[in-house]
Amino acid sequence: MPPTASNSLIHSTEAAQPHINNPGHSGLLPALLKAQKQNGYISKPVAAEIARALQVPLADVYGVIEFYALLYSKPTAVRVIRICGDPACSIAGSHTALKLCVPAWVLALTKPLPMAGLWWSARHAWVCVTRHQRRW
Repeated sequence: MPPTASNSLIHSTEAAQPHINNPGHSGLLPALLKAQKQNGYISKPVAAEIARALQVPLADVYGVIEFYALLYSKPTAVRVIRICGDPACSIAGSHTALKLCVPAWVLALTKPLPMAGLWWSARHAWVCVTRHQRRW
C-alpha cells in the first residue's frame, strides 16, 4: 500500500512522541531525528506538527533542519555517502576516497546530488554510508 501524507505524518509524529512530551527547544533535535528515521526526511507537515507540539516557532524547526547536515527536508537517496572536505580529513586522504568514488559514478561535484547518493560537504568529518529505512 503506497504511503499517504496523513499516514506519513502520523507515523513520524508517533516516533517523535516521547520527545514531544517535553515541550520546548530541548526536545527539538531528538524529535526531528526520530521523525526523519521514519521516512528518511522531514516533510513540511511533519515539521509543522513538531513545531506545534513542542510549542516552538516553525522557523526554529527549519533552522535546526538546515543547520545540521544529517537532517533532510527533501527526500534523499537510500544510501548517502559523505566525504569530508575539512583540512584535517584532506591531510588524512579524504580526497583520495573522493577520486575513487567519482569515476565510478561519473558525477561532477559542483553541487550536492542527493538523488545520486553522493554529498560533498566540508561539514562532514568521516566517510560513511547511511541507509534510510523507509516504511511504505
